[in-house]
This record gives sequence, structure tokens and C-alpha cells, in this order.
Amino acid sequence: MPWWTWIALGFFVFVLVATTAVAFVGIRRLRSAQASAEAMMLAFEGLAAKAEQLEERAASVEERRARVEEHFARLARSRERLGVLTWALKDATRELTSLRKLLRK
Repeated sequence: MPWWTWIALGFFVFVLVATTAVAFVGIRRLRSAQASAEAMMLAFEGLAAKAEQLEERAASVEERRARVEEHFARLARSRERLGVLTWALKDATRELTSLRKLLRK
């Protein structure tokens, strides 16, 4: 066999080995990228679940806030009634006090 055939065969083997090495490195990087993508997907799913829970809690808080506002409105009405009743009691007590003073004289 002539010498250039050996050079061509050597070059072919070199290119074959280099291509195989590059392919293995590429496959390794691809697997690493896939693992990273899967980890990111799991993290995203966890984040989505937490966001959903947060939405539910926000809705619950909104309902509670509405109930608290109703209770405060009822409390305000009760305080107004208490003020009126307190005024009426003071007025009646004043009348009774003046009546007692008149009866003692």
C-alpha cells in the first residue's frame, strides 16, 4: 500500500475518534441540559402550586375581611344605640333626681 493510503486511513481514524469524542461530550451536555430542564420544571410546578395556595388564601382573607366589615358596621350601630340609650338613661335619671329633690322639700 502506498504511503498516502496510510495517511488517509490515519486521518480517517483520527476524524472518527474525534467525532466520537465530540458526540459523547455533546450527549453528556444534552443530558445535563435535560436534567436542568426537569429540575426547573419541578421548581416551576412547585411555584405554581404555591401560587394557587396563595390565591386560595387571598380569597379566604377577602371573605373574612367582608365579614369583619359587617361586624364592625353592626358594632357601630350598636354603639349608636348605646349612646342613645345612655342619653335616655341620663335624662331619666336627671328627671328622677329633680323629682326626688322636689319630694324632699
